[in-house]
Amino acid sequence: MASPFDEFYAPSATELLAFGFILLWIVLVLFQLMSIATGKLYLHKSTPAANNKELPGVSILKPLVGDEPNLIKNLQTFFELNYPKAKFEILVCVQDELDPAVTIVRQLMEAYPLVNSRLFTAAKTIGVNPKINNMNQGYKAAKYDLLWICDSNIKVHQGTLQELVSHMGPGVGMVHQIPFVTNCTDFAACVDKVYFGTQHAFVYLLAYCLGQLCANGMSSLYSKPLLDEIGGLEVFSCYIAEDYFISKAIFKRGMKVVLSSDPAIQNPSTYSLLRYQQRMVRWTRLRLTMEPFPAIFEPLTESVVIGLLTSWAVWVPVGIQCCTYLH
Repeated sequence: MASPFDEFYAPSATELLAFGFILLWIVLVLFQLMSIATGKLYLHKSTPAANNKELPGVSILKPLVGDEPNLIKNLQTFFELNYPKAKFEILVCVQDELDPAVTIVRQLMEAYPLVNSRLFTAAKTIGVNPKINNMNQGYKAAKYDLLWICDSNIKVHQGTLQELVSHMGPGVGMVHQIPFVTNCTDFAACVDKVYFGTQHAFVYLLAYCLGQLCANGMSSLYSKPLLDEIGGLEVFSCYIAEDYFISKAIFKRGMKVVLSSDPAIQNPSTYSLLRYQQRMVRWTRLRLTMEPFPAIFEPLTESVVIGLLTSWAVWVPVGIQCCTYLH
């Protein structure tokens, strides 16, 4: 067999394809290292204690739908935030008075009378996005310049709000949290946690390292005057992935989209493989719609796929056993 280094050697199409897969594998390894370094640099960093007098006011927007066992635990963590009571408000939004979440919300409002909280039960359809249809009633009533939008399945610790606010400096329009999952025991929950701790975290942190938008809307802090300037939440009611388009609009206006050092901890009441599959299908469809070109090549970044391709690629020119590069 002719040597690849022979002056007159011309590699075949198969060998060129193999070299391409090897190069892709090397690039992905470098990307993995960049993602890990970004996580070490940004995540789980302690926030210096701030003077209460200097802390800004924050409106917390909580869209809820239905009653689930962990809802009261998750929502209660927002009533127990370590933040001056006079400087934050909790705006809970449900579709109507018949929603079973209303009872839980009122229980918490009675249990924490010192916390400024309000319940909105008159959602109006303004677009195709049900979350924005629900939230818009609370958005219009928000009185502070900082707006924290957080999903119902998110559980926070007492210092989360101070940590988010610490990143909201001049020129910053949005502070987002990388999603993760609380400790769990059953198999479906472990699958969910593995996904958010591996593939999802890899892409999320790599995108942030490269200066690309990858902001998940499970828990994000916004500059409300900036959102008002853009047109408010109503502008994004025509999109299902409102979090992506909000961050894109903020970025286009020259404002920074900053990653928080605290992950957004999901604490849903139930896990199932079917629910996990449905979410993966839904997110894949959204990515194919919003960013079709990179989404098409996304399977090549999966560890099993690129491992198999690289094992074949190394075997073609060199003859090394394929099992060596499976990971």
